This record gives sequence, C-alpha cells and structure tokens, in this order.
Amino acid sequence: MDRKAFLEAYPEFIVGMTVRSADGLKVGVVQDVRDRDFIVERGFFFPRDAVVAFDEVTRVRQGEIFLRRTCDELKSDGFQPGLSLQSAGAPGEETDRHPAIDERVA
Repeated sequence: MDRKAFLEAYPEFIVGMTVRSADGLKVGVVQDVRDRDFIVERGFFFPRDAVVAFDEVTRVRQGEIFLRRTCDELKSDGFQPGLSLQSAGAPGEETDRHPAIDERVA
C-alpha cells in the first residue's frame, strides 16, 4: 500500500501517534513517514527504531495505531531486512519527510 492509499484509509494517522502490537503492548511512537512505510521510535520492548510497512497496520483508533502481529511475534522476527517490520536507520539511509503529515501534530 502506498502513502496516499494508507492516508485515505486512515485519515487520522499523524506523526507522534502511539504504535501498539496486536496484543496491545506499546511498540513505540511514529517518528517519520515515508512512501510505503513509517518509522517507529523505539519503545520499551524494542531496543532500536523500526520501519513499519503500511500493510502491517490493522486499525487506527483513539489516537493509537495497532499492528497485525503480537509483541512476541515482532520480537521473534528480530527486525530482519526483508520483513515488513525491519531495522531502521541504516547508514546513509534518508527518510522522505512529508510536511502535510508533520503539520497535523504542529
């Protein structure tokens, strides 16, 4: 799913929202939005920031984003490249900032 389709499906999505696993545990907070995914600033259960594909989102409700996998499933995936949830911040990697989304929290 691309950014436009995702924002049409979830118009309330904004930078700064809390991201939760399917079992309700806090994964982190949306830090940045890119063309097909968004960066989640690390939370209590995860030692580093992660890139989450839009397809990983199952719902946005009451200011929170819920993912399709449980906390244990996310941890067992280990944020390996090639999965829809993967390690963020590779050297030289740039994000594509989207001011319209960022302005919603300003």
